[in-house]
Amino acid sequence: MKHKFYLLLTLFIFSFTNAQIREIPAVIINQNNDTIKTNILVAVNIFDKTLINELSIIKKIRFIDSIGNKNTIFAKEINKITFVDLKNKNRTFKFDGKNQLREIIYEGKIKVYYTYSANAYDGSIITKFDFYDENEEKVNVGPFNIFFKKALKKLVKENPELVKIIDESNLTYEETIILVLTKFETEYLNK
Repeated sequence: MKHKFYLLLTLFIFSFTNAQIREIPAVIINQNNDTIKTNILVAVNIFDKTLINELSIIKKIRFIDSIGNKNTIFAKEINKITFVDLKNKNRTFKFDGKNQLREIIYEGKIKVYYTYSANAYDGSIITKFDFYDENEEKVNVGPFNIFFKKALKKLVKENPELVKIIDESNLTYEETIILVLTKFETEYLNK
């Protein structure tokens, strides 16, 4: 009787764990600029199956090759990866030059990335903005993403109209950043 209980418990845990993995099409460009069109395996949220756990793809990516075998490619071997997530949002991740991938939010003369890491206490996802000015100098954002407006204002301080847009914006972080930096680069930097 005990064996049946443990067997059922093991099967339940195994099936529950495997149910948290989804397969999505992606394009990987490696460091040699070779393009790999494949399906990648991503972990998803337990309660919302359309939310990808970015921690499952920032250090290494598991993918399925053309004959169906599962393979792994590490972040240091990847230049860029692009895919459409389970909420139909286009996402692009780029190697940070150190040890992991970071998500591109805006990449023009000014660059903005999301860097993902795990909370040491509970394993939850920590998301941090990385801003770089037109000279590729990192702009200090502060410890929390709510300070993104401060960093964005530092980048566009010469243009009071854009500072006003930042202050009055009701858009998401990403939408505000893209709107302001696109305007800044087209109207100010390209003059």
